Amino acid sequence: SWLDDAACKGATAIFFAEGQGHNLRAARAICAECPVVAECREAGLHERHGVWGGPVAPSAAPYAPRPV
Repeated sequence: SWLDDAACKGATAIFFAEGQGHNLRAARAICAECPVVAECREAGLHERHGVWGGPVAPSAAPYAPRPV
């Protein structure tokens, strides 16, 4: 599965912190180096929470921290 090759493997808290407090800058930096970013982004299209392939899940966007 593409999850086995994900650069974020083991870094769940950065991407899915409770209360939408994920670290967007750190998550996007990991995504930028990930070999399966396209697969992740596609998998996250219908997710309600978290960072998937760089962007924040669509329904979480209003609550996501703004990048600095």
